[in-house]
Amino acid sequence: MPFYETGTVKKNILSTKDVEIVNNLISEIQPHQIFAAGDLADPHGTHKVCLDAIFAAIEKLKSEPFMNDCWVWLYRGAWHEWEPQEIEMAVPMSEDQVLKKRKAIFYHQSQKDHFQKRYYLGSFGALQY
Repeated sequence: MPFYETGTVKKNILSTKDVEIVNNLISEIQPHQIFAAGDLADPHGTHKVCLDAIFAAIEKLKSEPFMNDCWVWLYRGAWHEWEPQEIEMAVPMSEDQVLKKRKAIFYHQSQKDHFQKRYYLGSFGALQY
């Protein structure tokens, strides 16, 4: 998304182009479920900007028939995990899926420092290593 592609730690503000990208993606896929980072404790602030883009796109698309059966599920990352009693849905993952997810997290530039400081994956899969 354009707001993210600055080449620096500081990101741009959300633009209409960002919302348009999300809008087009949702329109093309017509998903039944959208999973979004609801972790607003993210120190980089990108989770909030992405969530704002999703909500802005949904606002524009809410009259589309496919949106009647589209649910938004929020997840939290390593900065602010859910307490067990707060969890409404959990997705079981195989060990192979967790390892792939861990590798993907590591390649995501903004996650590297935080990920390396942890001894387990926490809400990224709870796989001890």
